[in-house]
Amino acid sequence: MISEEKAEFCIRSFRSALNTHIGAGKNPNGRNACVLNITRHDGSELFLFAYSSARSLSATEHTNLAAAGFPLVPDVSPNLRVYACGGMGQYHTEPRLINFLYGSPGYIENVRTALLISEIDCCTTCMRYTVDLFVRANPNVDVYTDEYGKVPGRNQLPRFVYQGPAPLTWS
Repeated sequence: MISEEKAEFCIRSFRSALNTHIGAGKNPNGRNACVLNITRHDGSELFLFAYSSARSLSATEHTNLAAAGFPLVPDVSPNLRVYACGGMGQYHTEPRLINFLYGSPGYIENVRTALLISEIDCCTTCMRYTVDLFVRANPNVDVYTDEYGKVPGRNQLPRFVYQGPAPLTWS
């Protein structure tokens, strides 16, 4: 699992890419950016990226984000959504990432740790109906969250501990 400092750099880099590749008229800063860092049993790591308004993005915006190293996970089919988050599973970033992980053949069996990195703190519904349920259903996976307290409605930016420059791409 990546360090706190790297988690911050990861989410800041993802935010930078979102702000660069999504039109300002879509208010990208008003939406959540979330990353799922997975450590597999062999020690390799995987990064999955979700944006709370991914459906509003054009094919070009999706392509540009992927080219920058931040491909967004697709929505999981409703009949495969195990973690529905009170019906918000396709809209909130945490359930989208967890459902994608759970629904991808060969993924969940190989996960040792999962770290959810989110600009906006996980809502109670996401914690109760996604994260907590996932933890109980997968006792062999250590699950952690890094939440940065962003509140778009109040123009409150994420609170970061490490203030070094964010790289433009993450690998």
